[in-house]
This record gives sequence, structure tokens and C-alpha cells, in this order.
Amino acid sequence: MGQQLNWVKSASRWRSNSSHWDNLMKDIIREEDRNLTKKSTKIPKKKRSLRGKLEENPNTPTSLIRSTSADHSSLGNFEENPSGFIPGHRKSRSIGFLSKTKKEKKEKTEIIFPPIFGSALEDVMKRQALTDPDSTIPQVVAVLLTYLGRDDVVKTHGIFRESGAANHIKEFKLRVDCGEKLEISQFDEPNVAAGLLKLYFRELPEPLLTFAPYSSFISFQNRNPSKEEFVMVIGGLLHEIPALNRKLFVALFRLLCLVSKHSSENMMTDANLAIVWAPTLLRNKAETMASAVEDSRTTTLLIQNMICYFEDLLPLLE
Repeated sequence: MGQQLNWVKSASRWRSNSSHWDNLMKDIIREEDRNLTKKSTKIPKKKRSLRGKLEENPNTPTSLIRSTSADHSSLGNFEENPSGFIPGHRKSRSIGFLSKTKKEKKEKTEIIFPPIFGSALEDVMKRQALTDPDSTIPQVVAVLLTYLGRDDVVKTHGIFRESGAANHIKEFKLRVDCGEKLEISQFDEPNVAAGLLKLYFRELPEPLLTFAPYSSFISFQNRNPSKEEFVMVIGGLLHEIPALNRKLFVALFRLLCLVSKHSSENMMTDANLAIVWAPTLLRNKAETMASAVEDSRTTTLLIQNMICYFEDLLPLLE
């Protein structure tokens, strides 16, 4: 009887413990479910910006907080701010091409072949004849000469001597080499247009006056000819260069002559213009540093006389 009673008590105690264990396990499971629910619905905490962290610190100097402009929240999303420009940041630059597609960028920067700059004059004119058969000089040169010959531009102080913004000149060159036809209205800085014109002639594979008559030009100028001799002999030598070069010579020197006539305003006499243009227009094919220095005075004087006597040369060239 005693053993049965003990067994009943043990069984009762076991059932009580088992029930308590079951309840405990249920409580644990319910708690885990609640935690999982919280994790799944919890909104990720936004990362604090550097500016925010500095503002929370009472010891941070106010000047440091004001100078901190690297808060990425000011950038917005990509659609709103495709350039990645940080407002108020002095060193930041908007990179516009980031918003363009690869196809658009390729179309904008694909250089036609052969390019205008650096190609032989004959090749450029052959291609230009397909769309403009009546043209006699490259289109970009014609536009630049027209712009630089305007009354308000030709009087610019130091024209051809003072440099234009190199990045603007480079941009115009790229646009021309990509097939764009420039317009006069696109220019508002005379020194940029003058720099682009000089760059075109400087990058010709063969100088405008060509290599062939170089020694004849030099030997004749060293004789210190009179005006009449100069006009007659140089007029004949200019007929030895190709017709395309001669037409371009006339167009260019018409402008240089005009510039020299306004030397009282622009300070560019025929001598100053010759210093700028001689190394570009006349070179020896077998030129060395020593020969260039030795001939520099003669070539400069030759170009100066061509500008000075251009109106007398013109009837022999047209």
C-alpha cells in the first residue's frame, strides 16, 4: 500500500514537472516567434553621416561642422543627381558625361578619318568637296578667318601673340575632328579663335609654303631685295607651291595684312606677326635645332615682307 502511494506521488510529481516543462518550452517558442517577427519588420537604422556624428559631439568645433560637406544624403538618388556633384564643395566638379549612354558618348567623341587637324590639305579638301564642291579652303579655316576679320575682333590687343585658353582650343579641335561644322556665333573669345587657327597650320604635315622652295626663299631673302624685286621673285616662287596651298596663303595673308593695318590698336605690326607665324609657315624638311636658329632671322624677315607687300603680291596670285 505504501509503495503504491509513493508511486502515485511520484507519477503526480512527474506529470506536474512534465506540464511545467511543456509550458516552459511553449514560452520559449513564443518568445522566439516574437523575436523573429520583430527582426523581419524592423526598419534598418540609417547610417549617420560624418556631419551628424560631429554634431552629436558637444566638443566638436562649429567651424569643423560647417566645413564638412561630404554628407552623402545631399546627393540624392542617381536619377536626381546623375553627375555626382556635391553642392557647396569647392573641389567637386559635375561630370556631365556620366549621365550619357555609351552610344551617345561614342557618337560625340568618334573622330572621323582622316581628321581635319593634322591631315594633308589635299585630303581635307577632297573630302570637303563631297559636300561643298565650291569651297577653296577648309571650312574651319574659313570660319576662323571671317570671325577674326571682324572690326571688333581684328583690333584685339596682342591678337595671335597672346594665348587663348588651351582647354577651349582643344575642345574646338575635337569637335571639328568629330565632324562638326563650326559657326561664327560659337566664338566669343578672339584669342581662342586665333589659337585654333595657328594650331591648324602648325599641325599640317607639310608647312603651308611647303618644303620644296625653302632654300630658294632663304637664299633670295638673304640678298636683301628691293620691294619690286621681292614682289616679282616671290610671286614667281609662290606659283611653285600647289594651287590649294596658294589659295590658302592668300586667305591667311589677307587677314594678317588687315591685322597689321590696325597695329596702332592691337600692337601687332607686320614684324610682330612675322615672329609669331614664321616658324609655322616655313620650315626646312631636314631642319635641325642649329639650322632653325641660323635661318630664323631670314624666315621672319621673309614673312614680314610677305605681309607688308601682300597687296602688291595679290594680283600675281589670283
